[in-house]
Amino acid sequence: MRNRRKITKLLALVLSLLMLFTMIPLSVSAEDKTILQVAQTDDNVNYYLTGPVTVTATVTEEFTGTLNGNGYTVTTSVPLFKTVSGTTVENLTIDGEVTGYAALASLVTGTNKTTFKNVTNNASVTNAQNLTSGAWTGISSNYITAAGLTSFVYNTSADFINCTNTGNIETAEGSTSTPAGGIIGYASGSTLTIENCINTGNISSGTNIAAGIVGMLNGTDTTIAQCTNRGEIESAKYAAGIVGYMKAASKVSITSCGNEAKIEGTESLGGIVAYSYKEAVELSIYYCYNTGDILGDTTCVAGIVGRMAYSATKVEGCYNNGNITGTQIGQLYWGTTSDTDIGNNYYNSDISVDAYYSYTEKGGTINATSFKSNELASGKLAFDMNAAIGKTVYYQNINDGGATNDNYPVTDANHGYVFKNGEKLYSLSFYTLKTASVRLNKDGVSGLRFSTAVNKADYAVLTKAEISLDFGTLITPNDYLTDPAKANNVFTADALNEGNYLDVNSTVTGTDVFNSDLKGADMEHDKYYYFCGSITDIKEANYDWDYSAIGYVTINDDIVYSGQYATRSIAYVANAAYYDRSDTPNDTYKYVIPANSEYAIGEVASYSPYNPDAKDGAESELKTIRGYLLQD
Repeated sequence: MRNRRKITKLLALVLSLLMLFTMIPLSVSAEDKTILQVAQTDDNVNYYLTGPVTVTATVTEEFTGTLNGNGYTVTTSVPLFKTVSGTTVENLTIDGEVTGYAALASLVTGTNKTTFKNVTNNASVTNAQNLTSGAWTGISSNYITAAGLTSFVYNTSADFINCTNTGNIETAEGSTSTPAGGIIGYASGSTLTIENCINTGNISSGTNIAAGIVGMLNGTDTTIAQCTNRGEIESAKYAAGIVGYMKAASKVSITSCGNEAKIEGTESLGGIVAYSYKEAVELSIYYCYNTGDILGDTTCVAGIVGRMAYSATKVEGCYNNGNITGTQIGQLYWGTTSDTDIGNNYYNSDISVDAYYSYTEKGGTINATSFKSNELASGKLAFDMNAAIGKTVYYQNINDGGATNDNYPVTDANHGYVFKNGEKLYSLSFYTLKTASVRLNKDGVSGLRFSTAVNKADYAVLTKAEISLDFGTLITPNDYLTDPAKANNVFTADALNEGNYLDVNSTVTGTDVFNSDLKGADMEHDKYYYFCGSITDIKEANYDWDYSAIGYVTINDDIVYSGQYATRSIAYVANAAYYDRSDTPNDTYKYVIPANSEYAIGEVASYSPYNPDAKDGAESELKTIRGYLLQD
């Protein structure tokens, strides 16, 4: 009997350990294995990770599935993919050291749209390999190129959303160009969207062309927004914080981007763009800044655009605070073009370099305003530039005792909105979370609940100064924002015209679609208060409607809107809430969660991916949704 008890206890211990190990994500490592061979997959060829992995081989066939890293890390010594087409790679972190190849995370050479979302590369990439003609699926080039995420984007379209590179990127000396980029090395004949991407790695080109975001654009229409470079950039020519070199028939728009690091070389260096080549390039730069030193030896060195060579260029609402060295230099641009639209730009008069340098006006200051160094940290530059531009594009934390102060204005809307109260400048940091939760009450009336965060320290400073604050949330069907005839893509009550934001065939709660009570939430509650707005009693026919919400603060009777807004449907959020708690699909919870459900209350913290019965195949990004399912 005693032995039987020992055996029973031993079996119980073994079973307990087995259960424990099945709950812990295990690291997977295998020699000569690719990312697809160590990942999990579902019936729809969607690959995903359940723990950290190590790979030593590249996927050589064109990849057309999807890969979700679920926040885990892959350690690699080779590029993960040779080519990808019509796919999504997301929620992935990459570590390691890659030498002798053109790219790290993937090579985008397919003809279909490809999306990279929430991908972080921490690996160093050093390319000493000359790519001969035809070396990469139809690419005819002898460029030596390297990047944190994608070496080539060729005759296709690609989106890079919320991606980061921290790895050092380097190309060896070559016979022609050697583009290096933090996110993309070289793009040709393509269409790109790059949003909210950051580079902190050092980027170095052995011959020429290096940039924090994109090394070279050749005949590529590109939209770049809210991107920042914080890594040092080095190249003999064509080095910049955002884009190094652009040529051929390209339309390039760069908005709300910044360079905060040193850029060094000989000529054609710029904080935002190094070289815009000839008439075919249409370049627009709005609300960008440079605070890094741009150190050249000869010509075409400037804080925003190093050289504009007969291209149609617009530069508006930009400022420079970096030191500039060279022989033909300007704080904002050096140009040979007369087709330039310049306005509301600012330069530091304490730096002994003129605002512009051009053949038509050497040492010019046309359409530029000077500021002093002491106006940077005080918030005066941010306040003055926003006033001149006519809207809030620069943000800065400046309160004594408030959020951590910034030394200069930035374009990140999570920082403070700068305003004047009497003769004193203050800031308030607040932003609408890009998520939502399901709102429930005891009568089973459900709806969407959106939240906006307000920095606690700023709130304390402003209330102590007896500054009047009120809070609200504006909600509208997203169609109104995307219809230029109704909203012109501006999310304010005035832009939506005559209350269109109420015309949603639903009942709204609160006054003017908001709840003005500050409420805590299980997010960064040590730093932020949260105020919430809900739309309820949504008709079943509208479960798939995308609603957009933006928080606003009324400061001394002036309405200020958040720098970002959230867009969600109730079907999307309810799916996330339900599948966060169950791996078993259940049609009862396919659209909304009833008030009497055992799942009605709880935090949405993660998402069990790849349930085929989820409404519209809800994407794995649902795991990022946070908030509470409330029952009043």
